[in-house]
Amino acid sequence: FGDAPTPRTRWHAVTIEADGFVLRPTTEADLPRWAEAESSPAARHWFDQGEQSVEVIEARWRRSILAEARGTFVRWTIADAEDRYLGGVSLFGIEHGSAEVGYFLHPDATGRGIMTRAVEAAADWAFSSEGLDVHRVSLDVADGNAASMAVARRAGFVACGRRSRSEPLGDGTLADLLEYERLR
Repeated sequence: FGDAPTPRTRWHAVTIEADGFVLRPTTEADLPRWAEAESSPAARHWFDQGEQSVEVIEARWRRSILAEARGTFVRWTIADAEDRYLGGVSLFGIEHGSAEVGYFLHPDATGRGIMTRAVEAAADWAFSSEGLDVHRVSLDVADGNAASMAVARRAGFVACGRRSRSEPLGDGTLADLLEYERLR
């Protein structure tokens, strides 16, 4: 069947300690709370998706593992001191010295500054030579998503663009997509 499969990229299964939580690789035990988080009313409003079953989330997780092996994606679970799933943060679109960050929280973890610190930690790691050694990290937010826009600003990202009517929302409308960036 040809050559034996060998890694062609560096695998980034790292754990990052942060103030009050840890960013760690996702495990199968995280999937039920991940599905709850992505099925919340807020997630269903800001993302054009229906309710997310554990099976759907598991399939997405397994696809992300392949992308991680290719070096184009890094995903962390945000876990508290009891190792309870709080949310997720990921880096994707990793190419040409830049990456994009995406994130979401379980509804019972909001309002504590966790996501701001998680996004800061992921971006700091992406800029480091031990991480991706990129020069730019960006993120996109639907206009009107005040909580996510606040995360971007508090995590040191600055607004740098707008794509009009380009983000489909859960109610079928289109929102402008605001782009933020942090540079090394």
